[in-house]
Amino acid sequence: MTVAWIGDRGVPVADAAKHAVELLVTSSCPVFSFDTDVHGTRAAIALARAVGATYDQLDGEAVARETAQHTDKGGMFIAPGEVRRRADVIVIVGALPAAHRDIMAGLIATVPDLDAGTGRQFFLIGTEVKAPAKVKATRLSCDGGLEATLAALRAQWAGRKTALEVTHFAHFAKALADARFPVFTFCGQSVGTLGLEMLQGSSPTSTASSAPRRCICRQARMAGAARWPRPGRQASRCAPA
Repeated sequence: MTVAWIGDRGVPVADAAKHAVELLVTSSCPVFSFDTDVHGTRAAIALARAVGATYDQLDGEAVARETAQHTDKGGMFIAPGEVRRRADVIVIVGALPAAHRDIMAGLIATVPDLDAGTGRQFFLIGTEVKAPAKVKATRLSCDGGLEATLAALRAQWAGRKTALEVTHFAHFAKALADARFPVFTFCGQSVGTLGLEMLQGSSPTSTASSAPRRCICRQARMAGAARWPRPGRQASRCAPA
C-alpha cells in the first residue's frame, strides 16, 4: 500500500507513520488491539514496548480457550512442521482459519516419516464444517452440531451407549488404533470451551507403555513472545476477563 490516511485525507505512508509516532509519543496511555500473524504480532509488541503501550489480541477469549487446554488440561501442542513430518492421521475439529490453507496443502502433498504404508488419513469432525480444499476427509458427525458430535464421540470411545451415534466411528477407531502419530487440529475461534473440554477427553491418551504416542496439535495463530520493556516505560498485556 502506497497511500495511507490521516483522518479522511490520503497521505504518503511515511507521513502517516510520522504522525502516528507523534501521537504515540505524546499519549499517556496508548492501547493496541491487533489480529495478525506472528510477524505482525511481534512487531506490534515491539512497538508497544517502545512507547509503553498496553496491548491485547482481538477475540482474546479464543486464545484463552486454546491456552487453557495446555495450562489447565495437560494438552500437548506441537508445531505444524512436526505434524508434516510425523502425523499419519490428522483429525480436523471444526473450521480452521483461512490462513492455514497453505499448511493443509503441505500436509496433503507430503508423506509422513512414520507412514505405515496407508498414507496420511484425514478425518473431519462436525456436521456443517467444510473440509479444506483438496482434503479428502472422512466425516465424523451426528445430529446436534459440533459439540454434540464431540460428546457422542467421547462416549463411544469410552464404550458407552449414546442416543446419537457418530458416523464412520468404526473406521475412525481402527485408524487411531493403527496410527503411529495421530494429531487433532482445532481453532479456539470455532470450537467453544465445552467443545474443547470434550475434545481433550475424547482424544485417546496412552495408558500403557506399549501404546503409541498420542498428541493434540493446535494450528491457530501463535503470538510472538513478549519482551521486557526498557527502564522507565512499561508495556503491559491485557489479561482475559
